[in-house]
Amino acid sequence: MNNPAPSTDPVLSARALRHAPGDPSVGFDLRPGSAVFLEEAADALAPGAVRWLDLLLGLEIPDPAECGAVLWKGRPWAEIPPDDASAARGECGVVPAGGGLLTNLDMDENAWLPALWHRREDAAAELARWSAFFGCSPMPQARAHAVAPGVRRRIAWTRAFAGHPAVIVLEDAAEGASAADRKLLLDACRRKLDEGAAIVWIAPAPAPDVAAALDLDPSGKQLKQLENN
Repeated sequence: MNNPAPSTDPVLSARALRHAPGDPSVGFDLRPGSAVFLEEAADALAPGAVRWLDLLLGLEIPDPAECGAVLWKGRPWAEIPPDDASAARGECGVVPAGGGLLTNLDMDENAWLPALWHRREDAAAELARWSAFFGCSPMPQARAHAVAPGVRRRIAWTRAFAGHPAVIVLEDAAEGASAADRKLLLDACRRKLDEGAAIVWIAPAPAPDVAAALDLDPSGKQLKQLENN
């Protein structure tokens, strides 16, 4: 029996999506192997505005009349039952601003957490692959305060890229990274796009190296469709 061809249907879509009522909206269909840049400066968000990250992952459900909707594989998050939504988020690799590592776990435990929670069968191989790629292998069995910031950052990247994610959401993920580490992250993005993952890059402003790595147009805003209404 022949294996079915990989789907080219959108994995993540936004429809007239806004941070808050009255803000400019964005709309896109993000397909496997493609990327989108979303502009966001967390410290510039209006009071009550919801971050793109929380909207994209269905952690916050917007009022569709005022702030649009996000669809996971064609279904609005609002219509997906909680257990199914949790499983869907298990298909997402995420680097929230600041890394999102838990200070009460060792760094290697942080990297293992999503794999254990979502019972990924090839977790060990994937974590070994990406920790080696990002140069943080073996991952330290130590708490955050005892690990250098650059290593913590690369462990956060390892956690997001391991496990064959359908979508990787990077929220200001390169902030504070050295030039060498930033290049490493962008090289990893190229590799994941080639493997069929989709990538959302969230940052205060587009950058030429990001546009080149994610195969965006020169403005860095391919797929970002602003609807000023």
